[in-house]
Amino acid sequence: MSGLAELIAGIGQQGGTSIVTGTVGSSRGRLVVTIEGVQVPASWLDPVSVNPGDSVVVALTRGTAGQSSAVVLGRVTDAPRPTTGTVISAASGQAVVRTTAGNLSVTHSWSAPSVGQTVSLMWQDGRATTVGPVVWKETPSAPDVLPAPPLQGLGQSEGTAVIRPVYSASWSTRRSDGHPWTERIVAGGKFQSVGAWGYGGQFAALKAISGLRIVEASLHFGERTADGGNVAVTLQGRCHASGSLGRQPAAAGPSLSVPLSQWAPGGQDVTLPAEVAQWLITNGGGLLWTGGNVEGGVSDIGTDPDSGRITIKWNTP
Repeated sequence: MSGLAELIAGIGQQGGTSIVTGTVGSSRGRLVVTIEGVQVPASWLDPVSVNPGDSVVVALTRGTAGQSSAVVLGRVTDAPRPTTGTVISAASGQAVVRTTAGNLSVTHSWSAPSVGQTVSLMWQDGRATTVGPVVWKETPSAPDVLPAPPLQGLGQSEGTAVIRPVYSASWSTRRSDGHPWTERIVAGGKFQSVGAWGYGGQFAALKAISGLRIVEASLHFGERTADGGNVAVTLQGRCHASGSLGRQPAAAGPSLSVPLSQWAPGGQDVTLPAEVAQWLITNGGGLLWTGGNVEGGVSDIGTDPDSGRITIKWNTP
């Protein structure tokens, strides 16, 4: 029985495929893989790129007729490789880049980057190379899209305003350049995520109504996402006055606490405190969310335009 067949028999595989880890080595000038102390012949998934000493994932297969095979699928690392970073020093052919995984010494395949520049990273053989600057296109300020009447000039003394966000974004320590890492609303967790909705100038029509009083207000959260798993979480909310979400806005105004349930079709509606709704009418901007130790998220407005929808019932004396 071959070494590979013995190995597969030793792990009790009677057919099908098992996924195991191995270590890359060198024998007679060729790369080989060792699994549980057994050096086995293997094929390599193209374009796998490894070095001796690397840990790799291997698919072990024994067919019903007894044929055995091993295919190296790729390298194994303790954490995902960062894809961007900020240059903190640069020289000919080399640069030091600050990333979420710490400071890395990298090569560059283009002209030497500048200190302070955010660059994209490409990984091969466990080594990073800068492949160009990250060009962030700032989110333009949305036009002042006003909700349909209420307009007091028409003699209206009560009404319901439905206001949907024009931006959704979240920031976290996953990115080191201060720009959003996703358009979902994600808050809390080990990456200290902060999410926000922005509503442009849509509160201006309500602000223009003399003597407006809020009867009641509600906020709709879109369906829960996979961020943090399908567990109930509590989000802590504040207001913000930012007109765009290219950068994380500063928290302002009153606060609110929202318990989010596990995933349910259609999302979840919660009461929006009157003081929060009034602050938004007076100042514009949007809502900013933080969380606790467990990350939680809801759909972005591209997936669900009603995620972040505010409904305000109002009247005048």
